[in-house]
Amino acid sequence: MAAFAEIDLGALRRDCRRPGLNNLLARQRFELYAESYRQSHFYPANTMLEGEVDRKHFLQTQQATIERLAKLGII
Repeated sequence: MAAFAEIDLGALRRDCRRPGLNNLLARQRFELYAESYRQSHFYPANTMLEGEVDRKHFLQTQQATIERLAKLGII
């Protein structure tokens, strides 16, 4: 799926600077997740470093990831 739209960056920045319950970015406690994310390896990194890859690469990588996560009991 793909979507295309123009984004008004000025309006986005103004909105992000407004306090309130809708400003999730300013309220988020990212440090609470840092250690958890550091220890987790969901999708392998750098799988395209060895040159060109075809569409099959992405499907195989995703299938292997799904199998690994299922074995770990995550999904």
